[in-house]
Amino acid sequence: MILLAPYSSGLTTTAAPLADQYDRVMLSHGGSSDLIWTQTSRRNLVEVLSPASIYLKGAVDWLKTNHPSDKIAALYASDSFSSFATQAAIGYAQSLGMAVVYNQSYPTTVTDLSTQLAAAKNFGADDLIGGGHFNDGLLIMNQLKTAWTAPSPKFISLLVAVTEPNFQAQLTNANNVTGPSQWETAVSYSPSQAQSLGLSWYGPTPAEFTTLYGTLNGGATPAYHAGEAGAALLVLADAIQQANSLNTTDVRAKLGSMHIMNFFGQFQVDSRGFQTAHSMLLVQWQAGVKKVVLPSDVADGTCQYPYTGA
Repeated sequence: MILLAPYSSGLTTTAAPLADQYDRVMLSHGGSSDLIWTQTSRRNLVEVLSPASIYLKGAVDWLKTNHPSDKIAALYASDSFSSFATQAAIGYAQSLGMAVVYNQSYPTTVTDLSTQLAAAKNFGADDLIGGGHFNDGLLIMNQLKTAWTAPSPKFISLLVAVTEPNFQAQLTNANNVTGPSQWETAVSYSPSQAQSLGLSWYGPTPAEFTTLYGTLNGGATPAYHAGEAGAALLVLADAIQQANSLNTTDVRAKLGSMHIMNFFGQFQVDSRGFQTAHSMLLVQWQAGVKKVVLPSDVADGTCQYPYTGA
């Protein structure tokens, strides 16, 4: 028996010991906190998605390349995932010589962030990174209208919320807001790209996965949550096929030695089962359309700057 971990870092952390206790491989497709792997030794837990520590790396890299003198404000939820992801981005930005002038967390039950947003502006920040989940992402954007104006932040990158279609639908000021995503239907991962990198390809293309998902779900378009879950199954199937075995030791060993590509991107883990090859995407809402703007080799748009509050 093979196990699929539950969604979220908290639930994956709770479930992970069962993989070793019952000697079963467990694929993590929705728990990305680095601490799941770094705080405790895991024998059978294997990460399919990118870790939290690089969620906001693309946004910081883009700012460093294009607007290195911008000053950054970080405002983020206090849960383990949001805190870890944003604090990693803060450390990374500072290591690149960028100025982080505001660093503040908030409780997950927050209903008012106007004071924090005004403070970030008053500290001279040009850009805003952080957030946490959907509701607080909406709260930040709604309160920006009155708490941080004249001028608005030049660049905004928020966790999780931005990838959801309802983010743009429920706001009047989402244009040019960016956020990290594990996967989007627009990416151009392909067998030919895999071949150019010397990697094997397994399973459907992004377009084929999107079509199959729609066929099985009333025409719906898959979000990255569906993509990472589907990728976990394909990685597992590939490992079983290559190992020619369902034995836990054999499958886990094969997962540890594979470097492949599928519709979700690259897969490779270190000795801990910690993901090292999958690339995060940076998405941006542009005129009501969610565009992939990084990495450039799989993007369908380019990053627009500045954010104008529209």
